[in-house]
Amino acid sequence: MAQEEQTLLEDEGAGYLVSVSDLMSGLLFIFIILLVGFILTYTTHQNEPMVPESKLIQALQWKKTFELLSKEYIELKGKHDQLKGKLKETTDKYLRLQAKHHELKIDHETLQQENIKLKNLIGEYLKEIDALKNVRDELIGRVAGLQQQVRIQDQKILEFKEQIADLQKSLDIFGDISLEDLNKIIKDLEWVKEYLLEYLEEMHTSSKKNLFDSLSHAAEEEGLLVNIDEQTAIIRVPGIYFMEDTAVGWKSNYSFSSDSREVIRKLGVALLKVLPCFAGTVEAWSCDPKSYGSLKIVLIEGHVAPGEFRNPDRAMEVSMRHSFTVFHDLLNQKENKKLKLLKNRDGEPIFSTSGYGANRPISDQKKDYMRDLNRRVDLRFILAAPMIPVDIIDQIKRVGIPAQ
Repeated sequence: MAQEEQTLLEDEGAGYLVSVSDLMSGLLFIFIILLVGFILTYTTHQNEPMVPESKLIQALQWKKTFELLSKEYIELKGKHDQLKGKLKETTDKYLRLQAKHHELKIDHETLQQENIKLKNLIGEYLKEIDALKNVRDELIGRVAGLQQQVRIQDQKILEFKEQIADLQKSLDIFGDISLEDLNKIIKDLEWVKEYLLEYLEEMHTSSKKNLFDSLSHAAEEEGLLVNIDEQTAIIRVPGIYFMEDTAVGWKSNYSFSSDSREVIRKLGVALLKVLPCFAGTVEAWSCDPKSYGSLKIVLIEGHVAPGEFRNPDRAMEVSMRHSFTVFHDLLNQKENKKLKLLKNRDGEPIFSTSGYGANRPISDQKKDYMRDLNRRVDLRFILAAPMIPVDIIDQIKRVGIPAQ
């Protein structure tokens, strides 16, 4: 490319000089022709007495023109020489610039190669930095886990210290007792343990039976038919069924809206008669001490029929809507609003919802009436662990055993 530019520059300068030379050569050629013509005319007519005045004037004009052209030619030749010198200077300067350009081009290519190397090096460093970040995050997670384990171990150490202190108190009590008497006390304590286990199991069974008997009686008073499965602690209320779901709202559609809502109203009235004592949110003197505070949660469970939905997520969503519909209508009817206030002995609300999709059908049969039965809501009653009576706890404390 540089060679082509140099040739082009030289051709332009040479072209200008050639144009000037051609012009002068043409004028000189014309002048010579005219001069030869004049000489021939003069030679031909030299025997004549004299040259015509017009020819003489013309010759003089030609001579004058020749002199002017000669002078102009000399001036142009001088300018030509000057331009030729400037052309040489320009050409030399161009060659120097071309050489400098070539050097800069080599430097540019070198810098580009170094830039590529630097980019690759930076990319490797960034990868290493990312890897180090991952290692750092992993170490932070491990440190957090170890810190959590340390906290747990510290808590266990505190608990062990408390147990050791309690055991020390017990040992202080038994310090002067013989081994035979100590073995007798241990046997008595084992009997107390067995008695407590039996007592707690009896209380749990008694509370469950008392709860379901009370609910069955309250439902009967309201003219409501319920099916109770004490083994699974589920109450199923016929009449609360749902349509094939086509809605996209936050509630489901009952099969028979007015009938289903009346059933839910009666169910709320029956629950409100029984649950306050079992939940432990009323004065204890009006309730059975063995059952007071024994209910932990009432789980309103929604279900759909097997094969009703191809998408399991959709089936789960609709079953949750069934559950929430009953939950909403049960706790928001005017005469049953106090159900919202019921809490267990831990201060947590009694009622909650859950959806199981089509995972817990009543029957796998695909008949229409069985599909309607599977598209339902159940009430599952979960009881809390029985509490040991205060008088028994006091007796245990007298012996010196930690009463957990």
